[in-house]
Amino acid sequence: TKRRPVSPGDVLILVRGRRSGLFDALIRALKDKGLPVAGADRLVLRDHIGVQDCLNLIRFALLPSDDLTLAEILRGPFCGLTDDDEHLFPLAFGRGETSLWERVLGSEHPDIVPARAFLETVLANVGLPAFEFLSAVLDQPVCDGATGWERIGARLGTPARDPIEALLARAVLHDAHEGASLRRFLNAMDFDGSDIKRDLAEAGGSVRVMTVHGAKGLQAPVVILPDTTAGPKASGASLLNIDGLPVWGPRKGDDSEAMAAARDRLAERSLSEERRLLYVALTRAEDRLIIGGAWRARKNETGYHPQSWYALCRGGLEHLGVEGLNDTEAQIWGQAPEYSVKTNTQTSTRETDVPAWLYAPAPTDAGALPTLSPSQLFTEQASTIDPLTAPGPDRRLRGRVIHTLLERLPSLPEAEREETARLYLSRIDNLSKNVCDEILETTLKTLGSPDLAKVFGRNSRAEVEIVGDGTGDLTGRTLAGRIDRLVVTDEQVLVVDIKTDQPPPQSETGVETAYLAQLAAYQNALRPAYPNRSVRCAILWTDGPRLMPISDSVMLAALKSSLSRL
Repeated sequence: TKRRPVSPGDVLILVRGRRSGLFDALIRALKDKGLPVAGADRLVLRDHIGVQDCLNLIRFALLPSDDLTLAEILRGPFCGLTDDDEHLFPLAFGRGETSLWERVLGSEHPDIVPARAFLETVLANVGLPAFEFLSAVLDQPVCDGATGWERIGARLGTPARDPIEALLARAVLHDAHEGASLRRFLNAMDFDGSDIKRDLAEAGGSVRVMTVHGAKGLQAPVVILPDTTAGPKASGASLLNIDGLPVWGPRKGDDSEAMAAARDRLAERSLSEERRLLYVALTRAEDRLIIGGAWRARKNETGYHPQSWYALCRGGLEHLGVEGLNDTEAQIWGQAPEYSVKTNTQTSTRETDVPAWLYAPAPTDAGALPTLSPSQLFTEQASTIDPLTAPGPDRRLRGRVIHTLLERLPSLPEAEREETARLYLSRIDNLSKNVCDEILETTLKTLGSPDLAKVFGRNSRAEVEIVGDGTGDLTGRTLAGRIDRLVVTDEQVLVVDIKTDQPPPQSETGVETAYLAQLAAYQNALRPAYPNRSVRCAILWTDGPRLMPISDSVMLAALKSSLSRL
């Protein structure tokens, strides 16, 4: 079987943990060899060098006289002054009590001048929230016309993008919940030890280095296990389980018979888990599995622990019948496929006609009509009650309170409504006792009316937000609004608009045009959603109370009148 050559994206290197030093050493060695590497699959956010570069800018903005931070910025990706003999040393040497920033301000070196301009911009943004501050640094040109993102990518590579985007996400959350302060954000990040997990399911043309736990569910053509010669980790548990009771056993030598048996059971479970993890590691390979490890012994010893993964795999090869196993040469099991080398093939070219659309201007979009809120149909001011006869000093506040009570109280048992309403009214300032008593009476009378039982019944919902395409005269518009009360049954949909600031007219012909147009807009938006049910509209006047059905013809005339004024 002939197969394609191996590429970096085909290789998955699996280690047992991130803290042994091998994990970071592998990534560093791959980079030293010029191989593309995806970086760590999990990392502490504040420890990533790109995140530290961004946080240093905040530190500098808050304290420009911090010489160490400024030196790191000058040598970092944003300024790129990496020649110490040419840049940093002349700035820092022999300055006495003069700060490094003062030296930068006084320098006319052609490489330092653009860096100074960038740092002055950073200082000017010190009053911005953390997200805006970092976005300004990353999205705008820095020193040589390249953006901050481009400078970081050129210095640290594409793997640096994920942790910095995670930093921006933290900045958004901090600004929303903790107050927009650079100092508070920096303090939060300095004490943030949480880590982020990068998705390395797709290789993306780079070598992946992961832990075996992190690789669960993944596969790769070539899997390398470089960490197999160590023995299983000792459990080190001092709390033992004996017949369901926790027993403290800090030293193995002091164990009783029962404690020794419990410790042995714990060790056996740990060993079983180690072997299950080995199974996960071995089954990640699609074509080729390479098992190796560091020599862990003195002279004349095997070099690997007798219960290590290496020993288990070596025993497996012996069981399969591999002959001549030794500890100094590589052993191969299975036939290595013949690999073909991809060669460049000569491509033919031919002339073709250029399509006319390539040079034609793109068609312009006339643009959709803007979203319409039914409240925009209030093109004329509705009449109001004479303020001298109104039952309260603030008619609008009264209306809002009644709307809130009619929204919340129907979900409570009837016996609890009055007490709940009184408690709510007692917490509202700027309303006299007489007004509160009137609001309570109006609300309870409305909820208790037999004629309005269906409006507040089990098939009804309060404050229903709707978004939909208009029909009829509103075709082409998107409607967005909120219905006071919506009653949906198998046969009909009833839209109810609650009015508290208007004395009820005798008939629908006396209703304000704006109210009628608003109901017509709701009806237009709901009809496509309920094609097999009739959609009716009504106004609930709390002064009464009274439910007034509105006919379609009256609403349509009002809608056309309102649209003509938009």
